[in-house]
Amino acid sequence: MLTMCMLFIGYNTYRRDGLGFRLPKLVQEFTQYKYNFDNFSLAYRKGSCFLTPEQDFTAFNTCESKGKNKQTLILWGDSHAASLYPGYENSLSNTLKIVQRTTSSCPPILSYDNNSTTCRKINDYIFDEIQKIKPDKVVLSAAWPNYGDVYKRVEDTITQLHKIGIKNID
Repeated sequence: MLTMCMLFIGYNTYRRDGLGFRLPKLVQEFTQYKYNFDNFSLAYRKGSCFLTPEQDFTAFNTCESKGKNKQTLILWGDSHAASLYPGYENSLSNTLKIVQRTTSSCPPILSYDNNSTTCRKINDYIFDEIQKIKPDKVVLSAAWPNYGDVYKRVEDTITQLHKIGIKNID
């Protein structure tokens, strides 16, 4: 009898997706939240300014820079950098032209090799573009802990940026 009772309670809990009904309404809303990845794709400009692993640097040709002023900011990095773009656009697009160059799982480190030549080629392309554009500011951003101790090599990238005349680097 006890086994049947436990079986019924377990099944009932499973069918109700747990016992969330006993929690305050606000907590229930948080536990039922579902992240909308379609919004993520739009905000990060996936496929043109935020490249997926299947894409190469030529996809940046469809990426439109935001802002109309002559001063330029280049946002360079991985998906973490892409997540910063909506905030930069919202707060700085009136004063700066914002160029987004972000790639999934590809930190802004020159000569970074993630067992794929794609990341290295993309970073080389971005660096060449920086040399041509000569932006007023470059933002290097990544989810650094995801790449082990590779963040130690960011200093080399900063040195190379300084050599081509980029002084303002975050």
